[in-house]
Amino acid sequence: SSSNSSSKNSEKKVKAGYLTRDVMDASLFEVKKEIKALQPDKGAMQWWDRLDDLWNDEIKWNTMDHNGVVFAAPYEPHNVKMQYDGMDVDLTPNQEEVATMFGVMSASDWGKKPRFRNNFLKEFRKILCDRREARTHEYITDLSKCNFDKILEWYEQRKEQEKEMKKDSEYKNKMKEMKQEMDSKYGWAVVDGVLEKVGNYKVEPPGLFRGRGEHPKMGLIKKRLQPEDVILNIGKGMAIPPCPIFGHKWGGVVHDQSVTYIAKWVENINGQHKFVYLHSSSRFKGVADVKKYEKARQLKKHVTRIRQDYESKLSSPQREVKQLATAIWIIDHLSIRVGNEKDTDEEADTVGVCSLRCEHIQFDPEKECQITFDFLGKDSMRYCQTIQIPSIIYHNLKEFTKNKKADVDIFEKIDSSIVNNYLKEQMDGLTAKVFRTHNASVCLEKELFKNEHATVGAITRDSPLADKLFFYTQCNKQVAILCNHQRTVPKSHEQQLEKIDAQIKELKEHIDELKRELDIAQGKKKPSKDEKDKRIRQPDQLFKAIDAKKKQLRKKELDKEMKSENKEIALGTSKINYMDPRITVAWCKRMEVPIEKVFNKSLLDKFPWSMSVPLNFEF
Repeated sequence: SSSNSSSKNSEKKVKAGYLTRDVMDASLFEVKKEIKALQPDKGAMQWWDRLDDLWNDEIKWNTMDHNGVVFAAPYEPHNVKMQYDGMDVDLTPNQEEVATMFGVMSASDWGKKPRFRNNFLKEFRKILCDRREARTHEYITDLSKCNFDKILEWYEQRKEQEKEMKKDSEYKNKMKEMKQEMDSKYGWAVVDGVLEKVGNYKVEPPGLFRGRGEHPKMGLIKKRLQPEDVILNIGKGMAIPPCPIFGHKWGGVVHDQSVTYIAKWVENINGQHKFVYLHSSSRFKGVADVKKYEKARQLKKHVTRIRQDYESKLSSPQREVKQLATAIWIIDHLSIRVGNEKDTDEEADTVGVCSLRCEHIQFDPEKECQITFDFLGKDSMRYCQTIQIPSIIYHNLKEFTKNKKADVDIFEKIDSSIVNNYLKEQMDGLTAKVFRTHNASVCLEKELFKNEHATVGAITRDSPLADKLFFYTQCNKQVAILCNHQRTVPKSHEQQLEKIDAQIKELKEHIDELKRELDIAQGKKKPSKDEKDKRIRQPDQLFKAIDAKKKQLRKKELDKEMKSENKEIALGTSKINYMDPRITVAWCKRMEVPIEKVFNKSLLDKFPWSMSVPLNFEF
């Protein structure tokens, strides 16, 4: 409706104005004499030890100091020629840089996509025809006549050279020292006296935009960022870092305590703001995570009442109310994202509940109450599931799609703002995403409490570690399926399975050899001629060796099963974003599983606040 679109536009204006407010000229500020590693204040407390002081949403920090960001190194020409219609082309350095961007991708799947190629050619021709360049090449109009093979060959050779150089310990140590020096200077910020890690202090280098799925802008050039593009966010009274590129200056400075970024700029492809934030282990991310999971826990107390409310509206005579209730049911029970309207000239055509079209649903004529949803979700990941649904939901969806063309919205009366407004009326701060977090956490806890799986049997404290980890992964898998967290099958998948098969075969052969040695040691078999000179170990040593090898074999067999079953499932996304980490920590404590076996280093850094949870914690 027009009222909905006007509210969306006003929201964008507010956001855009908010992002550009109070920007001050960088030349007005004192500049640090040099970039040095920052030091924390003495006695500053870790944030999870003072959580009660950090719930203020308006003021995120009081003091903040950092050393800015690092820009991509200047382009170094390689002077390798591309060809056009069989003839070498003499390019300027700027033209060569763009040609190289495509050349290194020319043999990949991206380099073969028509949209990617068409967009790139338009961009390439801009610089080929630019009168400011020393040479122009207006005659290059057909990408199929361009040959980038020599550039690709140069790139592959350089990669091999770098690979060889990394084998040299002296070179490797030198690179490590350089990285450590950069990390010590730019990789940390001091927030309210505490040293906090920066997420990624290097701004994106120039290159060709890919996007997710079939993005309409794939192949366009991401321009090289300059300091003038970047606005720093730093504490009042702090000297700003010197501009790292001679002859340039920062685009501006803000002192915005209501946000958590340290630098921002606008990228040229979609006109979106990009930010440099602190690391996932930082206070800002940690407090946000605690709030997110506590909000989902709060929903658990209200979810029965909320379900009763929207279920009572499923048979409403008002079409808008009925559509709203049906959409909420899908969000709640199927954990599909809410979905927003998209300009498919600007973004890939991905959808959620509110933007589902009639073409995305199929009704099985032979099976009552069975439907199939088939659409591209977030990150262009396909959601294709056949589901048995309640009769009232089935008939509502039938009604909403009746006499509509394939490209028409199923829920034409509602949008994401109407859905979220309803949810906020039911519970303060409730959104569709809170439902996903709640459902993922409830699903994990429910699966873990089963303490049993067909492959490994009952899981107890005394179960082998490999069995416990297999069981946890299977529980994690159920959450990933619920949230439709998919991935493309890794190219090395078959090789990995072949490697595991070879290891399994080797372990079985080794176990057979140990068993024969045991039989000889116990006098059950006579040694062969070759075995007579071999020292035979004592039976107790051999029993231990066989037991150890059997455990290794068991682990490898479970690893193979997990790899085979989960090749298209992204287990990490739900761990990082949706499953309350305290559920996992409590389970690890109950089952005596080392937490580092379940959480990798980045997750341990991200969730330090969850480590002190009691073993009887319930979501």
